[in-house]
Amino acid sequence: MTPYKLKHLIPTEDWECQSLIRWAQYTRHNGHRIADFLVMIPNRVKLVGDLRQRAITMATWKRCGFKAGASDYFLAIPTDLSPGLWLEMKRTELSVTSDEQLEFQAKMRAIGYATAIAKGWEEAKEAVTAYLSHGG
Repeated sequence: MTPYKLKHLIPTEDWECQSLIRWAQYTRHNGHRIADFLVMIPNRVKLVGDLRQRAITMATWKRCGFKAGASDYFLAIPTDLSPGLWLEMKRTELSVTSDEQLEFQAKMRAIGYATAIAKGWEEAKEAVTAYLSHGG
């Protein structure tokens, strides 16, 4: 009998995001905790209810400003080169960046924001650190 071999676990995007926030809670920039300025954009919530209820909810959200593809985080710390950083989080494996996410980031870059897509919290930490040290 062949022993069963466990595959390595791939952290979820939620786990990666929580790890990023834990790091940001203990990391300071110019005397301020980075976590105080790293804002999550809750754009990947699951709609509940039947098809009609979901359609009504989505229509309401769109009227309130919902943007498909908006990045998961906005770092509201301006630098000399950029007014802020839009950060899209992904898990380290088995993740896909949608066309809407790429388009959103392109629009933000076009008006002067820095953007990054990070696979895992460590890449996100590197993107934030690079942004804060080089300005975007």
